[in-house]
Amino acid sequence: MDLFRSRLRQRGRLYRQLATTLDAGLPLPQALETSSTGGAEGKALRSAAAALGRGETLATALRRQRVFGDFEIRVIETGEASGRLPAALVRLAHWAEGAAALRERVASSLIYPVILVHGAVLLPPLYRWVRDGWGAYLSTVGPALIALYGFAAWLVVRARRTGSTDAPRSGAAVGAGPLAVLPAAGGLVRSMALAHWAFALTTLFEAGIPLPEALRRAASASGHRGISGAGHRAALSVEAGSTLHAALGAEGFPPAVVESVRVGEVAGKLSVALDMAEGLAKDEATASASRLATFVAVAAFGLAALLVAWQVVSFWARYGSALG
Repeated sequence: MDLFRSRLRQRGRLYRQLATTLDAGLPLPQALETSSTGGAEGKALRSAAAALGRGETLATALRRQRVFGDFEIRVIETGEASGRLPAALVRLAHWAEGAAALRERVASSLIYPVILVHGAVLLPPLYRWVRDGWGAYLSTVGPALIALYGFAAWLVVRARRTGSTDAPRSGAAVGAGPLAVLPAAGGLVRSMALAHWAFALTTLFEAGIPLPEALRRAASASGHRGISGAGHRAALSVEAGSTLHAALGAEGFPPAVVESVRVGEVAGKLSVALDMAEGLAKDEATASASRLATFVAVAAFGLAALLVAWQVVSFWARYGSALG
């Protein structure tokens, strides 16, 4: 049993199922109606099937349902426009499965640190429960738990707001953001957004979308305002005659990504180079997840040691005062 079964994995299976049925020759409305997915996704697909009968596109129908993300809608829209919807769905399946694996890896790495910190908070003051009762025990551990949960909630809120509050600046947009001051966490958020951008750009360009327009759409699909701003400015530079690698380098994209694009442009194989850049972005996201896991583990050990030390010092201080 997968302890951290993600809806992203379910969505990946959904995309694969739809791609398979479409490749088998089943019309799109029937493929949507026969989907075995339940919940909000299943309802959205069935509503989209009805909308297709009224002449709407799949992307338009799904966007109105507000179940699928903007990134997914844009990829589906591109697949429809290029006549390669099954291929776009397969790429979305790869993306969903990779994102699910990354999230599950981060979540599983947090189990031990979370247990350790809670043990350091809850176990040392147990003597207060035995000696003075539940009220005294809760008054001891309550403030520490409130502080821990408050800090965790703040991190989650900041992470969710990064895409809308990360004001970009030219030349440093990709690395900017409110989470940049947090060790490892900011890097993970940026790396995941960069992987989104690279995936979308590769998909759009391979579907025949002109490069400047592909850059704009991929930037909007990244979910990170810093990368979005950098991508839109890079599109303007390319329209003005700049090479893609020069435009990306000027906006602060990772050197490895810029170099792979440069080699592809020189060799006349930009599509292959974008595939390489997508792989590099995924590798960086995985490395950022590992760094975050390491940082959290070290921080948890340090915090647990401080909490235990504080409890021990407090106990002996009270003991000494009682003897005096």
